[in-house]
Amino acid sequence: MALLENGKGSHLTKTMVEKLNDIGFKWKMNQWDTKFEMLLEFQDEHGHCAVPIKYSANPSLGKWVSNQRFHYKLRKEGKASPLTDDRIAKLTSVGFKW
Repeated sequence: MALLENGKGSHLTKTMVEKLNDIGFKWKMNQWDTKFEMLLEFQDEHGHCAVPIKYSANPSLGKWVSNQRFHYKLRKEGKASPLTDDRIAKLTSVGFKW
């Protein structure tokens, strides 16, 4: 989509872009958002957000959950962290235990 917006060639047509927008397609999904979506899938399946750090079905998700807690601790200590207030709110809203 960025190519179309900048007037450059793209395999996507304006019609395709409109159809994707109509179904709620997310154009800019960063790694954090991707992992958050995985966490929601885990929660749907298991009924909680306590992903084990060595979760064999998705080891990167277990590590990501652990990292969120680590960065939350840094913030509570007044240290720099990439964990924003919005991200904390999103995690808290789905029952994430800090």
